[in-house]
Formats: sequence, C-alpha cells, structure tokens
Amino acid sequence: MTGNKILVVEDDFITAMEIKRLLESHGYYCYSASSSDDAFEKAVETKPDLILMDVKIRGKEDGIKTTKKIKELIDVPVIYLTAYTDQDLIESIKLTRPSACILKPFETKELISNIEIALYTHSTDLNRDKRILNNSIIFYAMIGNLLATTLDLNEKNRFLTEFTRNFEKNLKTSFMKEAGKLNLITGNRDLSTYISCLSNLLSNLGFINNSMSNDSKGYMIINDCPWKTDKYTKEIFCSVCKVITKLTFSWMDLEGHIKLENSFLTNDCFCGFRFELNSPNEYH
Repeated sequence: MTGNKILVVEDDFITAMEIKRLLESHGYYCYSASSSDDAFEKAVETKPDLILMDVKIRGKEDGIKTTKKIKELIDVPVIYLTAYTDQDLIESIKLTRPSACILKPFETKELISNIEIALYTHSTDLNRDKRILNNSIIFYAMIGNLLATTLDLNEKNRFLTEFTRNFEKNLKTSFMKEAGKLNLITGNRDLSTYISCLSNLLSNLGFINNSMSNDSKGYMIINDCPWKTDKYTKEIFCSVCKVITKLTFSWMDLEGHIKLENSFLTNDCFCGFRFELNSPNEYH
C-alpha cells in the first residue's frame, strides 16, 4: 500500500530521519514531530492516515497522553515505538487502544507489515461502521413504516424515541470528533461548524445536499435521499430525518431554531431546513 500519510513522532532527530527515509522508500508520505505540542498540531493540520508514536518524547506530555489527546479529535490508528517494556507502561499503552506496539530496535519488515495491517484494519472498520449506521437507519425506518398502519400516535412516538436513543449511541462520538476538528480551525463552535458536520453526516448516509451559513443563520437543501420516490416509506423516513437534524443540533449546545420549510412529503422537489441562532438577549 502506498500514498498514505504517516506522522512520525520521535524526539531523536537521527532516528526520525531514518524512519522517514525508510517509509518514503516504501511509498508513504511522511511528516515529523518531536514534541507533544508539535505532534498534536501536526496531527490536526495534516490529518494523517497513521501515527508512529514514540512513547518518550519532548514536551509536557509523553507519547501516550499525546495519543489520547489526538484520538479525542481524530480517528487515526497509532503504532507505538518504545524501548521500554515495564508492565505499568504496557498497561497505559493498552488503554489508548493502539494498532500495535513495536519494541526498539526493530526490523524494517516488522515495521512495514504492522503499518500495512493497521491501515487495512482501520479502513475496514470505517467502512463497516458507515455500513452499520446506514443499515441501522434504513432498518429502523422500514420497521416503523411496517408498523405505521397499526400503531397509534403514542406507539409511533415510542418508536422514534428508541431510534433517537440508538442513533445517539452510535453517532454522537464520531459527529463531535468531526466538530472538534472544525472548531480548531474556526476557533469556536458556531452554526457553520454544525451545518458542515451535518452535511457530511447526511452525505455519508446517502443524502445529496447543499448548504449555506454564517455565524447565526443557515439553510440546507436536501435534493435527494434514499426514500424520495417511495410514497409508502416517506412519512416515517421523514420523521427520522427530522430527528437526526434536531438531535445533532442539540449535541452542539446551540441556542436557536430549526424550521422545515420544504418537504418531499408535501410534494416539494426538495427538503429545506432553515437554521437560526437566538439573538444574544434571547439566551438564558
């Protein structure tokens, strides 16, 4: 596998350059960092496909704490490099769920094979998670539609409550990680950050959408979705869509309003959501 970006975090200059040279000879693009702060900044800036992290690095935090900090924002596989084998260290490493831990000195074949396995496994996990989420939404919506003719209003509401619980359980962490990465760029958790994250989420779930926003107002148009032309599933699917929008808005702790102005349910050619934050004197 070639073309993947790897961040090498190593405080020994000669060792870092040797690893970088080795990886580039195998077709990888490499970035380097020597301290905890530098590693965090480079990870956010370059969004690497994998991180090689030395356990002992310069700065206020060691490689383990730096990895934990990075993983709070970025879903990236990490391989530790260390010359230490004491049990307490190994236990601390395990808590960050690394892809591997390689003891120094290591052989080229050992390093490259571990990198290839980590990249492949992570890619497979991402595709699996996306597939599970997509199938979960379709499953819940279809079940709801099958029951729509026999359930009363209270039972339909209970179904949507259960969907909400499962959606939050499966989606909130990854959604907030994406928001966190954008926050570092924009400097604050604003409406534009939210709409960008929502747009990406919906795109991953098969919604074709466009959006525009500023700090206090925004609009999203959904031009197509998996159930647009199916009159038998529209109602429950559209309820699910509204749940997704309102729930993700609440995750961002934004004070404001969401209004559905256009809908496939009313035979419009698109769905349109308008977002508006409260003015300062409306906050409580």
